[in-house]
Amino acid sequence: MSLKTKAISGASKVAMSPAVMKMLSNPQVQKAFLTMINANADFRDWIEGQVKSIAKNMSLVTTDDLGKIKRHLREANADIETLLDKIAGLEDELAAVKKAVAKKPAAKKSTAKKSTKKK
Repeated sequence: MSLKTKAISGASKVAMSPAVMKMLSNPQVQKAFLTMINANADFRDWIEGQVKSIAKNMSLVTTDDLGKIKRHLREANADIETLLDKIAGLEDELAAVKKAVAKKPAAKKSTAKKSTKKK
């Protein structure tokens, strides 16, 4: 049995004990747990805001900025692929036109002299 499995097994036994169940069913304990969880989330949000503010003031790139750049690069790559496909299609059309022109015999110039009539 691995250490992780033993720890999970022990924690579940403790969590299911009648004393712990009684304590966790107390509304004041539940409220304290929720307050602790919310305080943790609020603190993380505050820290994140401070980091973004400092990064902005120091002209540093943030993870949000990197995400925007990656999104723009993906869009630009998609546009480039579309344009390359269009170019390939146009090149094929141009090659077909050149081939058709090369097969077509050149028009012969008429060298017959016109007769001139005097009135």
